[in-house]
Amino acid sequence: MAAALAFGVAVELVFVVIALMQSPGVGWGEAVQRFFERYPIDANHYIRIARYGYSADNAAFSNQELMIVFFPLYPLLLRMINPFGSFPWYLCGMLLQLVLFPVGAGLYYRLAYRLLGPERAGWALAFLMALPGSFFFLVPMSDSLLLLLGSAFFLLLLEGRALTAGICGFLAAFCRSPGALLTGAAGALYLSVLLCRKDRFHLRWLLPVLGPIGGLGAYLALNLAVYGDPFRFSFYQASHWGQRLGLFWNTILYHGQNFMIWMNDNPQLAFWLCLWAVGTLVVGLVALIPGRRLPACMQLYGLAYYAFTNGVTWLLSAPRYALNNPAISMGFACLPRGVRYVVWALLAIAWTAFFVAFLQGLPIF
Repeated sequence: MAAALAFGVAVELVFVVIALMQSPGVGWGEAVQRFFERYPIDANHYIRIARYGYSADNAAFSNQELMIVFFPLYPLLLRMINPFGSFPWYLCGMLLQLVLFPVGAGLYYRLAYRLLGPERAGWALAFLMALPGSFFFLVPMSDSLLLLLGSAFFLLLLEGRALTAGICGFLAAFCRSPGALLTGAAGALYLSVLLCRKDRFHLRWLLPVLGPIGGLGAYLALNLAVYGDPFRFSFYQASHWGQRLGLFWNTILYHGQNFMIWMNDNPQLAFWLCLWAVGTLVVGLVALIPGRRLPACMQLYGLAYYAFTNGVTWLLSAPRYALNNPAISMGFACLPRGVRYVVWALLAIAWTAFFVAFLQGLPIF
């Protein structure tokens, strides 16, 4: 947890210093707000939801109806700690991340320790922070919250604490759509217990299985309450962002094709969006292979998470989505020791390039 806190403080100090340099003569809160508003990232949407909520009629700002595609738990948490808006919203979000990320990383380390032992657990955490885009854990978005809830869910599930695992599963699915996939992980674990250990069925097992379904149901109920349509979010995802469910190999194909098309006309978009997306998908798939040391329920979740988050018709944030797939960073930790050093060094170089590009305002989402 101390390493994660140090990492978080270092990243956020960079954000604050650059924000103050870009906006001299203004307060910290205003400078940080201007800093993040320069970038086309989801932090601006989460802040607006925390401030104004959801609406079908654009009551507070333009395109407010589109905000329903962002799940409500993170902005709700942000609103709870800043109920009157008396503290600058972006600074509040950054401070919240300095709590969520170290706690989430600590739980992630405990999970890796339980599954892989002390040495590989340290490596798993090191790989998590070295993944290109891990600085997004410190941006006011839901990535750190999902890391915390997903890690807590698996820890509690493996410890047999069904009630609290079910609650974490509910919250994870109310935080981000991949959280609903946790229901399959719980089902796979209990099915293996029934078939391999010949244990009898326990009614409490339904809690971790149904918890994520309940969280997704609560989100659909929010859509229904605001728009009268439980699936209104999918309409906006398709019409505004061009995102529909697809197959991940098609994602590799169209990003490869777009790279060739844009290489001359828009080289920045070709490189930082298309090429990095293809690289992330290929490297992520390779990282899942050594992850066969993990329990079957986590392997299944890793594969499902990979296919679900990458299998869309217009993928913008592949490196960021990969952060919350535990089978990737833990898979790297399962590599032979000598290979680990090489892979970590390459990831660290890629992380630095990605971070510098983000700070320069290049198309990184």
